[in-house]
Amino acid sequence: MNLTAFLRPGARQALAAAASWHEDRREALGSEFIDAFLLCVDRIEDSPESYPLVDAEVRRALLHRFPYAIYYSVKPTQPSPEYLALPSASGGLAVTHLANAGMSR
Repeated sequence: MNLTAFLRPGARQALAAAASWHEDRREALGSEFIDAFLLCVDRIEDSPESYPLVDAEVRRALLHRFPYAIYYSVKPTQPSPEYLALPSASGGLAVTHLANAGMSR
């Protein structure tokens, strides 16, 4: 099943900030980061239930080459994954990430 992704505004801002940060470190690294993100989204859309649950409804997929994770949810009433946050994987999943995404524990 291939689903069309929905990226929340907060996750969109985090993605843009992370890409900008990487681009400031090395030319074209920001583009490589975006490519890794899009590849991960494709993998999620192809098999959304294959990634581990980290909360009752939230799953986590790790990006290749970059220390980032995509947190997302898929609900039966929702036609596509909803991307909640893109915090650095080194920061782990904190309650604030879920709260900032409009979720609660």
